[in-house]
Amino acid sequence: MSYDHRVSADAYVESVLGRLRPSGFHDEAPPEGAVAKLRRKKLSLSRLGVLETVVVVSTMRSNPTSEQLKEFGALSVQAANEGKVKLPRGLGSSAVVYPVLLADAISQELREFVESYAPEHWAVIEFPVVVQPEDRRVVIATKTPAWGGAYYPKTRRDAQQLFTPV
Repeated sequence: MSYDHRVSADAYVESVLGRLRPSGFHDEAPPEGAVAKLRRKKLSLSRLGVLETVVVVSTMRSNPTSEQLKEFGALSVQAANEGKVKLPRGLGSSAVVYPVLLADAISQELREFVESYAPEHWAVIEFPVVVQPEDRRVVIATKTPAWGGAYYPKTRRDAQQLFTPV
């Protein structure tokens, strides 16, 4: 008897939602081009205020490019700022935004780009994740920028735990 290890995009999204909701994430209306947006707010002493973690999961993309990933990341950060806490970013609040781009294929160029991509924002870590659900592939940043030394290792661990297809 053979066992098919492939995962459909719908099954993948349901598994991610099943991990996020019990961890305190709440559903919000997703932006155009996304199937899900979830937010969790926590008081964080290390961040000196409220830390908002926002996950935005895209619709399935056919062989996406690095430019499409950047656009989806910008859209995700914008969506994270909608409905944020009243405290200003950097002065009582900060955010980690996970734009999760679903792909039917991940090119070598995109993989290399994602592994070294670390967009900069004021008091926001944008940490893109590219997932090919059917082949259970996940690609995240493997390099830590100088400014992210205090936060990137935990952000990377959380991304692997939350978004690796099971």
